[in-house]
Amino acid sequence: YIGTSEHIYVYKDYHFEPLLMDPGVVTGIVLDEEKDLLYISTQNNGAIIYDIAKGTKTAIPGSDGKYVRDIALDLERDNCYYEVPEGVYDKNGNEVFMNSRLL
Repeated sequence: YIGTSEHIYVYKDYHFEPLLMDPGVVTGIVLDEEKDLLYISTQNNGAIIYDIAKGTKTAIPGSDGKYVRDIALDLERDNCYYEVPEGVYDKNGNEVFMNSRLL
């Protein structure tokens, strides 16, 4: 998967095909292969969970319109974490670290 400011592309059959249009500027992509989900962090559209099989996207609570610098999965706990300037939050919008200065 490759993200640009216009699309997220998937490499299939020796070429790139658009998968998701207009996600915003992508800052990170993580694939959950087991559930066929993409976790996407963006510069101005928050964090998004994209269901590849269904072709649907869902905003992660509390991230709407924010600059999400990074996103990570915790498959053992069925959770994800995203980092914004205000701190680190889980997929339900619960604060994990306040005022993060993580690099």
